[in-house]
Amino acid sequence: MGWSHAAFLAQEAHEHIVNTKTSLSPRDRIERHRDAQLNRTRHMIYIDDCMMLGLDPDEIRRLQVEYARVMEEVGLPTKPSKEVLPSANGVECLGLWVHGTDMTTGVHPDKLHRLTLRTQSLINVGQCTGEDLARIVGHWSWAFLARRSAFSIFNAVYRFIEAAGKKRFDIWPTVARELTLAAYLSILLFARLDAPWVETTVATDACMTGIGVTAAQCAEVDLQQCLVLSTCFLKWT
Repeated sequence: MGWSHAAFLAQEAHEHIVNTKTSLSPRDRIERHRDAQLNRTRHMIYIDDCMMLGLDPDEIRRLQVEYARVMEEVGLPTKPSKEVLPSANGVECLGLWVHGTDMTTGVHPDKLHRLTLRTQSLINVGQCTGEDLARIVGHWSWAFLARRSAFSIFNAVYRFIEAAGKKRFDIWPTVARELTLAAYLSILLFARLDAPWVETTVATDACMTGIGVTAAQCAEVDLQQCLVLSTCFLKWT
């Protein structure tokens, strides 16, 4: 690592091994241009991690054993301590806790609690560098991914990070307020995997008058088609 193309090459090599030597199909891979259905066992590859999701624990275990055998054969054995047996009671995937029984996903509550304590400690100190704050904000940003509307909390923190840089400054009241609000809302930073489609679709854009908002009632089938079209658009842009 340390080379700008290292992650890319590791990703490509990992996918090539899985595509050519296992029964895991590329069409079942979780990617932005694939469908979002869980009507079959799905898998995701992220550099040196491989995660599987599905409804049949026996099939997932079979695929796990096959995957581990193949990686052993090519000289890239899996790490036993990171191997997790199929479970519906919570498995950590790339830092997010995916719970199949509760049908939720988000950063594990224990990690959120520790992040909240770190954040409060930083506020209590009253001073920090922009780099110190950037590290805290980075952790909160990862937690916000499960509930992206939470990003609206942060504004002053970004200005502070840019203005302070490596220098130590008193923490602005606006920064302390935003960090405190993030800690208060941490219990809401999860997403429901069984959430129904919202029939009211809203589209917004930048507008000098502040009224660049439209809304429409859409059937579920239309919303799903829009999702497919938007992911295809992202793929080619």
